Amino acid sequence: MADATWKRVEREKCRELGGERSGPTGRDTCDCADPVRVGLEIKSYKTFTFLTKDWEQAVENAAKVGKIPVLAVKERGRNGRDQVQMRVIDHGWMLAAAGRFDSPAQFTRVGDELVIRLHWPDFVRLYRAAYIDKENIG
Repeated sequence: MADATWKRVEREKCRELGGERSGPTGRDTCDCADPVRVGLEIKSYKTFTFLTKDWEQAVENAAKVGKIPVLAVKERGRNGRDQVQMRVIDHGWMLAAAGRFDSPAQFTRVGDELVIRLHWPDFVRLYRAAYIDKENIG
């Protein structure tokens, strides 16, 4: 049986962050298992969109495990858009942890919350600099 597109996208994104897809656990949890350090919620849509309900799911699931909520949205297709959304304060913390203070991003509001959106490859570089590269030094 062919693998569902959304499962493949989840598996790829989790691996890019050094982890594995958590799969069905019977509970509302983040899409990536440890050692991924953020509470990643991954969505794959035919038409690119950030939905408020997806962000709320990311926030709720990340809070359960004490991680930073991050929503990744991948548009289907070879050249589909691929972005993440996270809180501005969490983005700032990751920039500081990475020792960087630049990251191309777009600010927007979801409800009363200020969030930032950036391209998936930029997020992966930031994540690796904040978490993985630091672990491999020393």
